[in-house]
Amino acid sequence: MINFSDINIISQKTDIIGQTSDFDDLLNKISKENLSIDVLREYPPKSKAQTFWWIDGADKWMDGADNKYYNQIKQLSLPMETMSETTSFPKIFPLNNEDFKAKHRESFLCLIKSIRFISGEDNQATELLSKLLTENKDATLSLLGEYFIKTMSDEKEDESLLVKILSMLSDYDYEELFPVSQTIVLCAFKVKSIKVKSASFNLFGHWGNNEALNLLRKYDEPEEPWLKMKYNVLLHSLEERCSTHVK
Repeated sequence: MINFSDINIISQKTDIIGQTSDFDDLLNKISKENLSIDVLREYPPKSKAQTFWWIDGADKWMDGADNKYYNQIKQLSLPMETMSETTSFPKIFPLNNEDFKAKHRESFLCLIKSIRFISGEDNQATELLSKLLTENKDATLSLLGEYFIKTMSDEKEDESLLVKILSMLSDYDYEELFPVSQTIVLCAFKVKSIKVKSASFNLFGHWGNNEALNLLRKYDEPEEPWLKMKYNVLLHSLEERCSTHVK
């Protein structure tokens, strides 16, 4: 019984191919002749790179519509270079910024609103933010800014959403999301909510650099006793840290 792994070599024996009318007859003919690889080695193969050369012109003696092997084998007869040029694969094009934002605007916002944020812990919203930043950083940061500004302009301000956005920004260094993080913090200066102001102070503390110190100094000292104390402690801490780095 002939091994199918030997068909490539067997197929190059022209005197057998010429006597067969279709692929079934070919296999039967090979079996009846009881050919072996040793016998076939005396028939050197014709050179034609990466192709079944004996299929060329097969359509002259084979009805492709009726023969169950024809289409598959005809495809194999193409050189690999030709196949790579002619074979079509679906092309995936990245979305432009506006389409990207339209795709994720509602779902991302709903996720942020629905998730409970615990300090120091990742959640589905922070993980999605990381994924979206990888796919399209500019569009993702634009969405965060859009959420923040729109929430500030709403008649009933959603302070929880503002705090969550500031908390998400705290996962990244000063330069990583520049200048969007800084712009959002400057906007937070105008929010009356103590929770939002406190969350913005946390972001300054996370950055911990001269730029954060300079921005904090532009912030008017809060009047609320607890927030005033947090502001002064943070200011003193940043001044010490930055002076130490300078030395």
